[in-house]
Amino acid sequence: MTPAPTRSRPAAARQRKTAPSGSVCALGPFSQGVCLPAPAAGQCWSVADCGVNQACFAPTFCPCDVDCGQITHAGTCEALPPCCANDAACGAGQRCAVAGVDKGVCKPAPTVAKTCWNGADCAAGELCEGVAVCPCNADCDLEDTPGACVPAGNGCCAADSDCADDICVGQVCLAPPAADHRCWRDKDCAAGKTCHGAAICPCGADCDLDYEGPGVCVAETGPCTAIDESWVEEICDAASVVIWNGTACVGTCPGCCGTGGFSDLVFADLAACQAACAP
Repeated sequence: MTPAPTRSRPAAARQRKTAPSGSVCALGPFSQGVCLPAPAAGQCWSVADCGVNQACFAPTFCPCDVDCGQITHAGTCEALPPCCANDAACGAGQRCAVAGVDKGVCKPAPTVAKTCWNGADCAAGELCEGVAVCPCNADCDLEDTPGACVPAGNGCCAADSDCADDICVGQVCLAPPAADHRCWRDKDCAAGKTCHGAAICPCGADCDLDYEGPGVCVAETGPCTAIDESWVEEICDAASVVIWNGTACVGTCPGCCGTGGFSDLVFADLAACQAACAP
């Protein structure tokens, strides 16, 4: 069966391996790259060929040492949706859609009654529940879906005052982050850091998330983000994961594999970490 085209994600390693002159090492969803002709402007084999806040859409090529029968063709670099904090940051006729995080994505204002991207689409005394959007500056397979305007007071929140001792994040009452490196929003982090990997089931939605919980405060994003060994939890009987601590690749304690909120920033083994971060 011919594998489906893939979308190269910004979290993928951007490090190029050595390739012949006039070619590049195309890194797909496999450990070894393939030497291919350098793509034309606006085309790509992976996100490394694209600009900032762009993704590589639908490149097609076979893994190294595999005859998979695919016709090789480059993908195209496409802009990822920018972030917004409120409707004022979007154009006329658009709303800042926010779903469980404090960064939104500009979407056309809904045209169906009682649907919404945020509370501005609802009447007084109503909340916008169940919005599902791919986060800004992210590449995902989530289909953006507006929420519904529902009466307030059904377990959701509009402000911290609705949550007793908790805080209101994305219209959901949540306990404040337990440690100084954990976060729900950027404002939970120190200056110069952003909240990475927080996952919240939107108010009124029935989610099946692989991970639901706070993220971690990091100074940068990408496969070589510095992670503190103490952030990795010992929750399983398995080999330790490997982290990039900012200067070197190091293994965590045996059985340390709990990486809620930053599973995309750790490595399965030392070789994978060194190939991406310390070639």
